Amino acid sequence: DNLDLEKQWYQRRVRGKNSSGCWGSHAANHINGSEGTMFGPFMDRTRAATIYNEQLFRSIDLSYVRDTSYASIPCYRYELPRWALQNVTYNPINAAYYAYKYTGMLNLTKCASNVPLWISKAMFLDTDMRIQNNVTMDRGPNKTLDETYVCIEPNTGVVIDGHKRVQINIEIQHFNVTGVLNHVYPSFIPIIAVDEHGSITPDLAAKLRSTLLTPLALIHYGYWVLVAVGTVVMMVGFFWHVMIIRNKYSIGEEDTTAIVDAEEHNSEATDSPEQYLSFEGRGGDQSRYLDIE
Repeated sequence: DNLDLEKQWYQRRVRGKNSSGCWGSHAANHINGSEGTMFGPFMDRTRAATIYNEQLFRSIDLSYVRDTSYASIPCYRYELPRWALQNVTYNPINAAYYAYKYTGMLNLTKCASNVPLWISKAMFLDTDMRIQNNVTMDRGPNKTLDETYVCIEPNTGVVIDGHKRVQINIEIQHFNVTGVLNHVYPSFIPIIAVDEHGSITPDLAAKLRSTLLTPLALIHYGYWVLVAVGTVVMMVGFFWHVMIIRNKYSIGEEDTTAIVDAEEHNSEATDSPEQYLSFEGRGGDQSRYLDIE
């Protein structure tokens, strides 16, 4: 089973612990998933790629996005889904992660000894627009530059390219006695942005292509060549069989025509008057045997 093979690469303990211990349910605290560099072989597009992200203190199912390639190696691209960091309004399952306030942000307060830390995608990608508007940065979020993703070679389950991009922020909370700031949306100060990148080297990519992809391509195309040859042979055999049947039918018609012609010829010869001769033979007049008008 492919799923069982994938689970061979799952982490069971991180820093000696088998549970993160800071979320609201056993399932949310459970450490489950690959560390993000290796998955099970024979990846299926319909199956999520499960990772345990140490920065997020939780397991996440990366979602298949599209087929792509890296270093001329075909691969599946998986990304950190939008729903993983949505609040309970959009994704009720995230209640276990205390996602009651801001969408696109993960509340790490209980994981950080009650320090109001929040984690998001880089440059506040996929967060509430009010959060983005309250922070002045060099540029706005860009999905191409700020998304977390991995490119997985599907036959081996090896990650050949990937970026893990997260941003840790601290919440600026309001301590408003007079109520002047009641209508001001909270803001965040980015503390640190992390971009972990890994990709296959050119030498390893060439080795993977020559030892795995080229034989698989030969098998694939060889299969279709054999199918085409078999189809041609079958069609030739079919037409050959039809021609044999037609030839036999033609010969049979010729034989039948010859027999009919011979019978007609014999019939004409039997009815001819020339075969009845007038002769006298021993024993008297033999004219009584003739049928002459």
